[in-house]
Amino acid sequence: MWGKRKDKFAQLNKHSIKNIFWKKVNLIEPFYMFVNTDIELQKEYQKGIKVNELFPVNGVGITTAHDNLVIGDLKYSLIENAKLFQNYNGSNFELCKELGIREKPGWNITKAREILSKEYDLEKYITPISYRPFDDKLIFYHDSLVWRSVKKIMRNFNQKENIGLMVCRQQKTSGFHHVLVHKNIIESSYVSNKTSEIGSSFPLYIYNESEESNLDKTKRHSNLNQILVKQLLINIEKYEWVDNHELKKNENQISPLDILDYVYAFLHSLIYRETYKAFLKIDFPRVPPAKNKEQFLKRVKLGCNLRKLHLMEDPELNTFSTKFPIRGENNVEKILFDGEKVWINNSQYFEGVSKIVWDFYIGGYQPVQKWLKDRKGRTLNFEDLTHYQKIVKSLEKTIEVMKKIDEVFV
Repeated sequence: MWGKRKDKFAQLNKHSIKNIFWKKVNLIEPFYMFVNTDIELQKEYQKGIKVNELFPVNGVGITTAHDNLVIGDLKYSLIENAKLFQNYNGSNFELCKELGIREKPGWNITKAREILSKEYDLEKYITPISYRPFDDKLIFYHDSLVWRSVKKIMRNFNQKENIGLMVCRQQKTSGFHHVLVHKNIIESSYVSNKTSEIGSSFPLYIYNESEESNLDKTKRHSNLNQILVKQLLINIEKYEWVDNHELKKNENQISPLDILDYVYAFLHSLIYRETYKAFLKIDFPRVPPAKNKEQFLKRVKLGCNLRKLHLMEDPELNTFSTKFPIRGENNVEKILFDGEKVWINNSQYFEGVSKIVWDFYIGGYQPVQKWLKDRKGRTLNFEDLTHYQKIVKSLEKTIEVMKKIDEVFV
């Protein structure tokens, strides 16, 4: 029963258990939802392979509890923050006030200060982090200052070559678009900062714990359940498995990256998202086996296209479809979308941004809007202007690829 309290009481006083219209609900495992769902559709969906079982080593992104202290764009600022924390003479309360942070339950500041005081080379703890869609930053990645460092997962990205898939297990917002690739360690709100939409990372490769170097890629293995890989490829008659995509030589060979690209393509199908939306919002997504090799290879290619677009690795992103025609101070003062123009102040704008790109969602964010909003009050340099236009181009191409994915969905 929904509504205001007085209305609920009025309805309860008016009715009894005898005159209420009851509707039978068919409870189906494993979720036993108190709504009637399409039983056949659910059975069909359940035949798919869950991504958290396909990529068995997985976990949520990191939580710092004070992003402003340890995450930023400038290395020296993060080191200065760490030095202040390391050398401050006052009380914990005074230190937190000086740094503009709060004392988090479960964070032993006294112990953290003691641990960090023994570190001399602070720079080695500065590493890239995928913070928000198309918005990489730097982080001072040390257990004393990062509340939940999730090293079991993040050690496979920290100063190592890898690719990961971030997916939200549940969605509170309307529709499933909560998936994005990454190459760095990630913050838990990389895909969405909405309640109950914390993101989980699925590394493609797992590095041996004793291997610290990012150069020796022979010390890693794929993070894939091989039994489920065989199920995913059950309709492909002949293939050779190669456990490192860099050693792949022909299309008869299938690598871990092919599996990731196949999954990535499926999760970007609009037909898939709409058909299974009731199930996608309550648990990690499931992906069905390929019907044949031709279909598999088509999806792998399209997933590869998306991956390169989202990691900003596609050469096409260097050819802009937008312009920034007016010279000026480049200050982000007010952000306004009007007639395919994105204004950043009273006189300067990006030209050629379509409304569909402006409104496009990845998880809980609209990247073309959020990237600018996060820079309000700042001055954009040449790299910023270039990067923003690459974001626009990336989403334009993403929309095109998603349409092609639907053409091979059935």
